[in-house]
Amino acid sequence: MTAPTPPSPEPQPVVTPLRTAAIFLVVTINAGGEAIARDLLADVSAIQRSVGFRLPEGELSCVAGISATLLVLRHRRVTSARLADTIFAASTVALIGLEALQICHPDDPRMDALWQKAAELHMPISLHVADPIWMYQPMDKHNDGLMNAYEWRLDNQPNIVKLPGMIEILERTLTRHRSTTFIACHFANLDYDLTHLGEVLDRNPNLYPDISARYAETAPIPRFAAQFYARYSDRLLYGTDMGYAQEMYRITFRILESQDEHFYEIDQFGYHWPLYGLGLNDEILKRIYHENAAKLLSSRTA
Repeated sequence: MTAPTPPSPEPQPVVTPLRTAAIFLVVTINAGGEAIARDLLADVSAIQRSVGFRLPEGELSCVAGISATLLVLRHRRVTSARLADTIFAASTVALIGLEALQICHPDDPRMDALWQKAAELHMPISLHVADPIWMYQPMDKHNDGLMNAYEWRLDNQPNIVKLPGMIEILERTLTRHRSTTFIACHFANLDYDLTHLGEVLDRNPNLYPDISARYAETAPIPRFAAQFYARYSDRLLYGTDMGYAQEMYRITFRILESQDEHFYEIDQFGYHWPLYGLGLNDEILKRIYHENAAKLLSSRTA
Protein backbone atom coordinates (compact mmCIF):
# COMPACT_ATOMS: atom_id res chain seq x y z
CA MET A 1 0.00 0.00 0.00
CA THR A 2 1.46 3.33 -1.07
CA ALA A 3 0.95 6.70 0.51
CA PRO A 4 -1.31 9.09 -1.41
CA THR A 5 0.48 11.58 -3.61
CA PRO A 6 0.26 15.05 -2.07
CA PRO A 7 -1.42 17.66 -4.26
CA SER A 8 0.84 19.92 -6.28
CA PRO A 9 1.18 23.42 -4.86
CA GLU A 10 -1.02 25.94 -6.57
CA PRO A 11 0.85 29.13 -7.50
CA GLN A 12 -0.58 32.38 -6.32
CA PRO A 13 -2.01 34.36 -9.26
CA VAL A 14 -0.07 37.49 -10.08
CA VAL A 15 -2.89 39.44 -11.68
CA THR A 16 -6.59 39.15 -12.25
CA PRO A 17 -7.29 37.96 -15.82
CA LEU A 18 -8.36 40.58 -18.32
CA ARG A 19 -12.12 40.90 -18.68
CA THR A 20 -13.68 39.23 -21.70
CA ALA A 21 -16.01 42.04 -22.76
CA ALA A 22 -15.96 45.77 -23.32
CA ILE A 23 -18.44 48.35 -24.55
CA PHE A 24 -17.37 51.21 -26.80
CA LEU A 25 -19.55 54.28 -27.20
CA VAL A 26 -18.45 56.76 -29.87
CA VAL A 27 -20.06 60.18 -29.86
CA THR A 28 -19.61 62.82 -32.55
CA ILE A 29 -19.67 66.37 -31.21
CA ASN A 30 -20.85 68.96 -33.69
CA ALA A 31 -19.81 72.61 -33.57
CA GLY A 32 -21.58 74.36 -30.71
CA GLY A 33 -22.14 71.12 -28.83
CA GLU A 34 -19.61 71.71 -26.07
CA ALA A 35 -22.31 72.13 -23.39
CA ILE A 36 -23.89 68.82 -24.33
CA ALA A 37 -20.47 67.16 -24.29
CA ARG A 38 -19.82 68.55 -20.83
CA ASP A 39 -23.11 67.10 -19.54
CA LEU A 40 -22.29 63.73 -21.09
CA LEU A 41 -18.83 63.62 -19.55
CA ALA A 42 -20.25 64.64 -16.19
CA ASP A 43 -22.62 61.67 -16.39
CA VAL A 44 -19.83 59.17 -17.05
CA SER A 45 -18.81 58.89 -13.41
CA ALA A 46 -22.44 58.60 -12.29
CA ILE A 47 -23.06 55.84 -14.82
CA GLN A 48 -19.98 54.00 -13.66
CA ARG A 49 -21.06 54.17 -10.03
CA SER A 50 -24.60 52.99 -10.75
CA VAL A 51 -23.41 50.02 -12.78
CA GLY A 52 -20.68 49.20 -10.30
CA PHE A 53 -23.11 49.10 -7.38
CA ARG A 54 -25.25 46.54 -9.21
CA LEU A 55 -22.29 44.24 -9.93
CA PRO A 56 -19.50 44.87 -7.40
CA GLU A 57 -17.67 41.66 -8.31
CA GLY A 58 -17.47 42.85 -11.92
CA GLU A 59 -14.90 45.53 -11.02
CA LEU A 60 -16.14 47.64 -13.90
CA SER A 61 -14.21 50.73 -14.93
CA CYS A 62 -14.67 53.51 -17.41
CA VAL A 63 -12.36 55.36 -19.77
CA ALA A 64 -13.43 58.48 -21.66
CA GLY A 65 -11.30 59.35 -24.66
CA ILE A 66 -11.33 62.90 -25.98
CA SER A 67 -10.43 63.25 -29.63
CA ALA A 68 -8.06 65.96 -30.78
CA THR A 69 -10.77 67.39 -32.99
CA LEU A 70 -12.72 68.45 -29.91
CA LEU A 71 -9.77 70.55 -28.81
CA VAL A 72 -9.45 72.46 -32.03
CA LEU A 73 -11.54 75.17 -33.64
CA ARG A 74 -11.08 76.57 -37.11
CA HIS A 75 -7.53 77.47 -38.07
CA ARG A 76 -6.30 74.99 -35.43
CA ARG A 77 -7.01 77.19 -32.44
CA VAL A 78 -7.35 75.19 -29.25
CA THR A 79 -10.41 76.23 -27.32
CA SER A 80 -10.40 78.24 -24.13
CA ALA A 81 -10.55 77.33 -20.47
CA ARG A 82 -14.28 76.70 -20.90
CA LEU A 83 -13.49 73.63 -22.97
CA ALA A 84 -10.88 72.62 -20.40
CA ASP A 85 -13.74 72.51 -17.90
CA THR A 86 -15.63 70.27 -20.33
CA ILE A 87 -12.74 67.88 -20.82
CA PHE A 88 -12.16 67.37 -17.11
CA ALA A 89 -15.86 67.19 -16.20
CA ALA A 90 -15.68 63.43 -15.71
CA SER A 91 -12.30 63.45 -14.01
CA THR A 92 -13.64 62.50 -10.58
CA VAL A 93 -13.76 58.85 -11.68
CA ALA A 94 -13.11 58.36 -15.37
CA LEU A 95 -9.73 58.45 -17.03
CA ILE A 96 -9.54 61.16 -19.66
CA GLY A 97 -7.45 60.45 -22.74
CA LEU A 98 -6.34 63.39 -24.89
CA GLU A 99 -5.03 63.32 -28.42
CA ALA A 100 -4.35 67.04 -28.57
CA LEU A 101 -0.62 66.60 -28.76
CA GLN A 102 -0.92 65.24 -32.26
CA ILE A 103 -1.59 68.87 -33.19
CA CYS A 104 0.70 70.87 -30.94
CA HIS A 105 3.47 70.24 -28.44
CA PRO A 106 2.74 70.46 -24.71
CA ASP A 107 4.61 73.75 -24.34
CA ASP A 108 2.33 75.41 -26.90
CA PRO A 109 0.40 78.29 -25.26
CA ARG A 110 -2.78 76.81 -26.70
CA MET A 111 -2.42 73.96 -24.20
CA ASP A 112 -2.11 76.23 -21.14
CA ALA A 113 -5.79 76.07 -20.21
CA LEU A 114 -5.69 72.28 -20.02
CA TRP A 115 -2.61 72.11 -17.84
CA GLN A 116 -3.91 74.89 -15.57
CA LYS A 117 -7.21 73.07 -15.12
CA ALA A 118 -5.36 69.87 -14.28
CA ALA A 119 -3.45 71.77 -11.60
CA GLU A 120 -6.70 73.08 -10.10
CA LEU A 121 -8.04 69.53 -9.94
CA HIS A 122 -4.74 68.09 -8.64
CA MET A 123 -4.96 65.74 -11.61
CA PRO A 124 -1.62 64.32 -12.85
CA ILE A 125 -0.97 64.53 -16.58
CA SER A 126 0.73 61.55 -18.22
CA LEU A 127 2.85 62.48 -21.25
CA HIS A 128 4.56 60.22 -23.74
CA VAL A 129 7.78 62.08 -24.52
CA ALA A 130 9.75 61.21 -27.68
CA ASP A 131 10.86 57.65 -28.53
CA PRO A 132 13.92 55.56 -27.68
CA ILE A 133 17.19 57.04 -28.86
CA TRP A 134 17.94 54.13 -31.19
CA MET A 135 14.90 54.94 -33.34
CA TYR A 136 16.49 58.24 -34.31
CA GLN A 137 19.90 56.81 -35.16
CA PRO A 138 20.97 55.42 -38.56
CA MET A 139 19.87 51.83 -39.06
CA ASP A 140 23.34 50.34 -39.47
CA LYS A 141 25.84 48.14 -37.65
CA HIS A 142 26.69 50.95 -35.23
CA ASN A 143 23.13 51.06 -33.84
CA ASP A 144 23.22 48.67 -30.89
CA GLY A 145 19.43 48.77 -30.55
CA LEU A 146 18.86 47.90 -34.19
CA MET A 147 17.02 44.64 -33.43
CA ASN A 148 14.09 46.66 -32.07
CA ALA A 149 14.67 50.12 -33.51
CA TYR A 150 14.23 49.15 -37.14
CA GLU A 151 10.53 48.37 -36.69
CA TRP A 152 9.91 51.79 -35.11
CA ARG A 153 12.54 53.77 -36.98
CA LEU A 154 12.35 57.54 -37.12
CA ASP A 155 15.66 58.24 -38.82
CA ASN A 156 13.84 58.34 -42.16
CA GLN A 157 11.25 60.89 -41.01
CA PRO A 158 12.10 64.41 -42.20
CA ASN A 159 11.61 67.56 -40.15
CA ILE A 160 10.77 65.90 -36.84
CA VAL A 161 11.89 67.05 -33.42
CA LYS A 162 14.61 64.69 -32.22
CA LEU A 163 14.80 63.30 -28.70
CA PRO A 164 16.90 66.14 -27.21
CA GLY A 165 14.45 68.67 -28.60
CA MET A 166 11.50 66.78 -27.12
CA ILE A 167 13.17 66.84 -23.70
CA GLU A 168 13.62 70.61 -24.05
CA ILE A 169 9.91 70.92 -24.85
CA LEU A 170 9.08 68.84 -21.78
CA GLU A 171 11.23 71.01 -19.53
CA ARG A 172 9.68 74.21 -20.86
CA THR A 173 6.26 72.75 -20.08
CA LEU A 174 7.33 71.74 -16.58
CA THR A 175 8.77 75.19 -15.89
CA ARG A 176 5.74 76.97 -17.24
CA HIS A 177 3.28 74.90 -15.18
CA ARG A 178 4.93 74.31 -11.82
CA SER A 179 1.59 73.65 -10.11
CA THR A 180 0.77 70.81 -12.52
CA THR A 181 2.12 67.33 -11.90
CA PHE A 182 3.39 65.55 -15.01
CA ILE A 183 4.16 61.86 -15.38
CA ALA A 184 6.67 61.10 -18.13
CA CYS A 185 6.10 57.64 -19.61
CA HIS A 186 9.08 55.32 -20.12
CA PHE A 187 11.61 57.37 -18.14
CA ALA A 188 10.85 60.19 -20.64
CA ASN A 189 12.83 57.93 -23.01
CA LEU A 190 16.01 58.95 -21.23
CA ASP A 191 16.56 55.37 -20.10
CA TYR A 192 19.75 55.40 -22.19
CA ASP A 193 21.11 58.32 -20.14
CA LEU A 194 19.84 58.15 -16.56
CA THR A 195 22.32 60.87 -15.56
CA HIS A 196 20.51 63.29 -17.87
CA LEU A 197 17.14 62.17 -16.50
CA GLY A 198 18.41 62.78 -12.98
CA GLU A 199 19.36 66.33 -13.93
CA VAL A 200 15.88 66.89 -15.36
CA LEU A 201 14.33 65.57 -12.15
CA ASP A 202 16.54 67.80 -10.01
CA ARG A 203 15.39 70.86 -11.96
CA ASN A 204 11.71 69.94 -12.04
CA PRO A 205 10.04 68.78 -8.81
CA ASN A 206 6.68 68.41 -10.60
CA LEU A 207 7.94 65.54 -12.80
CA TYR A 208 7.45 61.86 -12.02
CA PRO A 209 8.77 59.32 -14.56
CA ASP A 210 7.17 55.94 -14.91
CA ILE A 211 9.37 52.93 -15.65
CA SER A 212 7.01 51.16 -18.05
CA ALA A 213 8.38 49.17 -21.00
CA ARG A 214 11.98 50.19 -20.32
CA TYR A 215 13.14 47.19 -18.32
CA ALA A 216 15.26 45.73 -21.13
CA GLU A 217 16.99 49.09 -21.55
CA THR A 218 17.95 49.56 -17.87
CA ALA A 219 18.54 45.97 -16.69
CA PRO A 220 21.83 45.66 -18.65
CA ILE A 221 23.36 48.32 -16.31
CA PRO A 222 22.19 46.99 -12.92
CA ARG A 223 24.60 48.82 -10.60
CA PHE A 224 24.03 52.30 -12.01
CA ALA A 225 20.30 51.66 -12.51
CA ALA A 226 19.92 50.50 -8.90
CA GLN A 227 21.68 53.64 -7.68
CA PHE A 228 19.32 55.75 -9.78
CA TYR A 229 16.27 53.95 -8.34
CA ALA A 230 17.59 54.49 -4.81
CA ARG A 231 18.24 58.21 -5.32
CA TYR A 232 14.87 58.91 -6.96
CA SER A 233 12.79 56.27 -5.21
CA ASP A 234 10.20 58.91 -4.25
CA ARG A 235 9.73 60.02 -7.87
CA LEU A 236 9.48 56.78 -9.89
CA LEU A 237 6.23 54.99 -10.70
CA TYR A 238 5.77 51.34 -11.59
CA GLY A 239 4.26 50.65 -15.00
CA THR A 240 4.29 48.00 -17.71
CA ASP A 241 2.68 48.96 -21.07
CA MET A 242 3.31 45.43 -22.29
CA GLY A 243 -0.09 43.76 -21.99
CA TYR A 244 -1.54 41.78 -19.10
CA ALA A 245 0.13 38.34 -19.23
CA GLN A 246 1.41 36.92 -15.95
CA GLU A 247 4.77 36.17 -17.58
CA MET A 248 5.17 39.86 -18.34
CA TYR A 249 4.60 40.87 -14.74
CA ARG A 250 6.97 38.18 -13.51
CA ILE A 251 9.86 39.42 -15.62
CA THR A 252 9.38 42.98 -14.33
CA PHE A 253 9.42 41.66 -10.75
CA ARG A 254 12.51 39.58 -11.50
CA ILE A 255 14.38 42.60 -12.83
CA LEU A 256 13.39 44.91 -9.99
CA GLU A 257 13.59 42.50 -7.06
CA SER A 258 16.11 39.72 -7.77
CA GLN A 259 19.88 39.70 -8.01
CA ASP A 260 19.87 37.23 -10.90
CA GLU A 261 22.70 37.66 -13.37
CA HIS A 262 23.03 37.43 -17.14
CA PHE A 263 19.65 36.10 -18.22
CA TYR A 264 17.68 36.73 -21.39
CA GLU A 265 14.04 37.56 -22.12
CA ILE A 266 13.13 37.77 -25.80
CA ASP A 267 9.39 37.07 -25.61
CA GLN A 268 8.59 40.31 -23.80
CA PHE A 269 11.37 42.56 -25.08
CA GLY A 270 12.57 43.47 -28.56
CA TYR A 271 16.17 44.02 -27.43
CA HIS A 272 18.26 40.87 -27.02
CA TRP A 273 20.72 42.16 -24.46
CA PRO A 274 21.68 40.21 -21.30
CA LEU A 275 19.64 41.34 -18.29
CA TYR A 276 20.46 41.59 -14.59
CA GLY A 277 18.33 41.92 -11.48
CA LEU A 278 18.57 45.25 -9.69
CA GLY A 279 18.02 43.80 -6.22
CA LEU A 280 16.04 46.78 -4.94
CA ASN A 281 15.21 46.71 -1.23
CA ASP A 282 11.67 46.57 0.15
CA GLU A 283 11.51 50.25 1.02
CA ILE A 284 12.30 51.29 -2.55
CA LEU A 285 9.94 48.69 -4.01
CA LYS A 286 7.03 49.83 -1.85
CA ARG A 287 7.47 53.40 -3.05
CA ILE A 288 7.69 52.44 -6.71
CA TYR A 289 4.93 49.84 -6.68
CA HIS A 290 2.41 51.78 -4.63
CA GLU A 291 3.28 54.67 -2.36
CA ASN A 292 4.35 57.23 -4.97
CA ALA A 293 1.26 56.67 -7.09
CA ALA A 294 -0.96 56.70 -4.01
CA LYS A 295 0.53 60.06 -3.00
CA LEU A 296 -0.24 61.60 -6.40
CA LEU A 297 -3.78 60.26 -6.48
CA SER A 298 -4.55 61.13 -2.86
CA SER A 299 -3.91 64.78 -3.61
CA ARG A 300 -7.10 64.69 -5.69
CA THR A 301 -9.19 64.28 -2.53
CA ALA A 302 -7.09 66.42 -0.20
